[in-house]
Amino acid sequence: MPIAGAILGAVLTGLFYWLMWGGGLNYIDARLQQSRDRKRDLERRAGALENQRMAPLRSICDARDGAVLLMLLVASQRGVPTPEQLSAIEGEMRDVLGFGSELSGRLAYAKFAAEQVLSTEEAVDALVPLFRSMLTRTEREDLFAMLRRVAEVHGGPILPQERVIERAERR
Repeated sequence: MPIAGAILGAVLTGLFYWLMWGGGLNYIDARLQQSRDRKRDLERRAGALENQRMAPLRSICDARDGAVLLMLLVASQRGVPTPEQLSAIEGEMRDVLGFGSELSGRLAYAKFAAEQVLSTEEAVDALVPLFRSMLTRTEREDLFAMLRRVAEVHGGPILPQERVIERAERR
């Protein structure tokens, strides 16, 4: 037992000397600072990635582009949008929204923005201020009618599609 006490005393004395005169406190402080820096950098990186991911959605300043994005998101609730769904969206873009020659470019941008969105709720919440400021009541009703027509492709809307449309109407 005295040998164990002597060994423990030697280890504690060595630890004390290392902390006080051997740079141990500096080492511990540097490790803690590295840990704080790493955590801060990870938070900044996550924020930057979030900003990068949301940039296409935030850059939409025309309510018609927002409507196209919502139609794509409603169609994507069934999986990858089918040619029939894309055809219905293009028809709505041509007939209701009045896109002519710029239809393919705007649809491509909306597809890109839809791919960046993680959740449809997030997209609806981001587009609501745009719709409120730029659309009249009848235009909003037209928007919801377009969303329903897109959802009716392939035998009527499914529950996730109805949820997206209802969330847009509530907001």
